[in-house]
Amino acid sequence: MDMLPTVMDTLWALPRDDYVFPNADGGPLDLTNMRVRVWFPTIQRAGLKPRNLYQTRHTFASLMLQAGEDPAWIARMMGHTTTKMLFERYGRFIQYRTRQDGAAYLEASRRAQENRP
Repeated sequence: MDMLPTVMDTLWALPRDDYVFPNADGGPLDLTNMRVRVWFPTIQRAGLKPRNLYQTRHTFASLMLQAGEDPAWIARMMGHTTTKMLFERYGRFIQYRTRQDGAAYLEASRRAQENRP
């Protein structure tokens, strides 16, 4: 699976322990404890409506699509074998998806011509 360079840099900067996100004793996190003591209080302090950790996947997908990232890459990052689910669930976030004027192609073509020797 691919990894964003910022994530890779952060992981390499961490101590080489058994767990990336250890508990206070250096062991594995108790997910229920983390949700109750960290996740939900943080969401509440931020003034957001309650949501579960799984929804961070949706945030990732929608942000990447809005930024114009390749849907095939996003699908792979999310562990999908095809883009079908990505388009069905997140199609509204795909840049220029509702436009039907060919402007994106024309702009790319113009830039390519400008860069010719």
